[in-house]
Amino acid sequence: MIITLLSMINLLHSQSWNIDVINTSNSQIPSNNASSLALDKKGQLWVGTTNGIGRFSNNLWTKLLVNNYIDEILNVWVTGDSIWIGTEYNGLWRFSNNTWTNYDPNTIGNGIIGFAIGRNDTIFRLDKFGSFDKWTGSSWTEIIWFVDHERFLFSDSKKNIWVGSGNIGLYKYNNGSLYQFKNNLIDTTAANYIPAYDLKCIVEDSDSNLWIGTGDKGLLKFNGDKWEIVPTPSNAKVLDIDIDKSNKLWLATDKGIMRYCNEEWLIFNASNSSLPNDRVVSILLENDNKIWAAVGYNDLYSPQGGKGIVCLTNELTGIKTNSLIDYRIYPNPTTSSITVDFNNTFINDTKVSITNLNGNLLYFYCINNTISTLGIDLNDYPKGIYLIKIHSDDIIINDKIIKVD
Repeated sequence: MIITLLSMINLLHSQSWNIDVINTSNSQIPSNNASSLALDKKGQLWVGTTNGIGRFSNNLWTKLLVNNYIDEILNVWVTGDSIWIGTEYNGLWRFSNNTWTNYDPNTIGNGIIGFAIGRNDTIFRLDKFGSFDKWTGSSWTEIIWFVDHERFLFSDSKKNIWVGSGNIGLYKYNNGSLYQFKNNLIDTTAANYIPAYDLKCIVEDSDSNLWIGTGDKGLLKFNGDKWEIVPTPSNAKVLDIDIDKSNKLWLATDKGIMRYCNEEWLIFNASNSSLPNDRVVSILLENDNKIWAAVGYNDLYSPQGGKGIVCLTNELTGIKTNSLIDYRIYPNPTTSSITVDFNNTFINDTKVSITNLNGNLLYFYCINNTISTLGIDLNDYPKGIYLIKIHSDDIIINDKIIKVD
């Protein structure tokens, strides 16, 4: 009875969120096998797949090849104006100003799964052979060989570099000094003891606490002095973490998408939502009300099982990016037409456009006279989800329309 009640609470919570599934059947994403997600400062979404890089911008997909190679992308990171790409067979690459820069891919650094920038803009990498290396400006210098079951690199707010593994604990690298937190100590009260083996991902919150996702203990919280274990519902393995401005943790797990805040859990899975698969490998917050996740991919098995990516949006707050235009779209869902009500906050010379999920433009109207409402006929549109954009100067609002029979 308690389990049923908890499931109902999770379902009620999830009903305030909408999940849109994006895959090769309804979009131009390069592959359903998506391994990683990143967002640049222009608001462009970068998706690493087994068939190259997908970039999603202005509701359009663009496929990029790493220096004309079709390669499996293991991870994608963003720093400043640069996109960093960890590939399976061609090492580490940097994409900036439409130019690819090769960071010596023909050495032991093939299969790049970790990347971080430390003090003095020093570049670090972690490869699938367990080598943790530092870039000298022209070549790589090995720091550790080897990291058993290598998992991640992370640069914290103090520019310490953290190296996580699935077997030998956690390393902290600081200005040439290496410190190891061990998981195989007999004395579990030792200062360098970490209470988990299978470390998978890491983030830092606004209070400088480190949160580590694991495959055996759920979440670990480290305040710089002691570890705290936060078990996950159904003993879920945490495969990726992102964190919002109010320190809410969003987790990609093998049991769905989970949000953790103040000891409360919000869960989205294939049973209580439209999530196409319970295995979620990467998660990314665009803002507090818009979350991206890569679903289903598993490079340990064949076929790889990817289900594409999903976008979660909070229906209670919408996706307004500027409060200067107060608007309402109704009815939504609709069977025939919609009205966009600007509630007397309309700004002149506003463009309104509607596209489908493939990015094809279906409707465009430029309003040159002050109005309070705009009617749009959707009778000729097939049922489905459409994206509406309201744009005036530097004010951009993105929202969804649902057409039903």
